[in-house]
Amino acid sequence: MTQRGFTLVETLVVLVIMGLLAATVVLTWPAGGGLRDDAAALAARATLAAQESVISGAAMGLDVTAAGYAFYRMTDGVWREVDDERAFRRQLWREGVVPAVRREGFGANERRSSERAMVPIVVFDPTGLVPVFSVTLAEEGERLVVASNARGLVEVMEAANE
Repeated sequence: MTQRGFTLVETLVVLVIMGLLAATVVLTWPAGGGLRDDAAALAARATLAAQESVISGAAMGLDVTAAGYAFYRMTDGVWREVDDERAFRRQLWREGVVPAVRREGFGANERRSSERAMVPIVVFDPTGLVPVFSVTLAEEGERLVVASNARGLVEVMEAANE
């Protein structure tokens, strides 16, 4: 009586071919880097900064400029840029991305300043309160808004038509 089936070698050959095909698909898949990815990264990092301020007990700040955005931590009464933690390192916008920031009580892109130094546009308090703010990102006709909501979450939404 003869047995039917695949040998171990045949099965391994099929698995290798499937692996090569999968690798080809992954390598040819279009890379991210679109406006939606930029907005999602900003929202995730802002949420992390809010959580970090509660955990560490130190205020965290987000500063958004035309060139990009950076996170700051209040240390010894002074805002210092966080550049030693990967999640909070300065990020530059891709060419063509135009940001506009709004905070409750302030106009678009309006900055606060103190006698000693710059104050970030958005400040996450160690008590867990997330300030009401929005960052509108525009690129080639596409507009997305990264905004805090009433529950203190930071999320990405489609921009309303004006």
